[in-house]
Amino acid sequence: MEARTWRPTKRSCIMDTTGPASRRGAGEAGMIHTVFLGVLFGELLLGLFFLLLSLLFPLPYGRHTRSGWGPTWPAWRAWRVMALPAASMLVVMYAVSGRSLFDPAMVFLLLWEAHYAYRLFFYPHLAPERSRSGFPTLFVPAVVLFHVANGFINGYYLFQLPFAYGPSSFLSVRPLCGLAVFGSGLVLHMWSDRILRDVRPEGPGRYGIPRRGPFRLVSCPNYLGEILQWIGWAVLTWSLPGLAFAWVTFAVLLPRAVSHHRWYRRSFGDYPENRRALIPFLL
Repeated sequence: MEARTWRPTKRSCIMDTTGPASRRGAGEAGMIHTVFLGVLFGELLLGLFFLLLSLLFPLPYGRHTRSGWGPTWPAWRAWRVMALPAASMLVVMYAVSGRSLFDPAMVFLLLWEAHYAYRLFFYPHLAPERSRSGFPTLFVPAVVLFHVANGFINGYYLFQLPFAYGPSSFLSVRPLCGLAVFGSGLVLHMWSDRILRDVRPEGPGRYGIPRRGPFRLVSCPNYLGEILQWIGWAVLTWSLPGLAFAWVTFAVLLPRAVSHHRWYRRSFGDYPENRRALIPFLL
């Protein structure tokens, strides 16, 4: 592959010998790789499950909050708790890989952390007062588990497998396109969140119609931005774990955008007729 080439490492050379320690190391590596494949396959199936489920039943938080789901957390706290393992897991995977701070693979880590730094430190402050409650506690451990698993498969593929990254890993057409899509998605995501913050009336359960910027075209440009981010990540990393993450993000956010769009139309008689749910002019 153009972007990554295999390089022999001290670890791989040791595993080529026939001693007992080598066999144990090879066995452990094989077991970890088996876990990686199992988690990867499970994540692909999880996306399909969420797509089908969310099309029938919008997840019960935010404007779709419903009774019967047990106690809730303040949404800003839930987002932080759920984002922390996602941010931490890739750092751990990089640290145990033995790569230096100047390895070109650090680019992947920095991009990942840029997204989760926003989710951890900036997004909660954009949440209006009504978002300070209403996220079901029941969902928090499940989302944390997903982020740990997702961080593991992405970190394992990018940092643990013996790929050597060089200039062609980031300066050829495909990775540059992926980087551009990722960056554009992040900007769209943050811009849309800011507009939502400005337009929402203060107080629990109160909403308004956003009319500026990308909201002129779609009801949920913040979701579109996040989907674009992880599509860009999949193109940049050119990996099945990246594709799996993009697929799960799409599978969760597409039905939610459709549900938001329908909710807006039911709740506001003057909602713009030509506005789409997620994809301008199409959907």
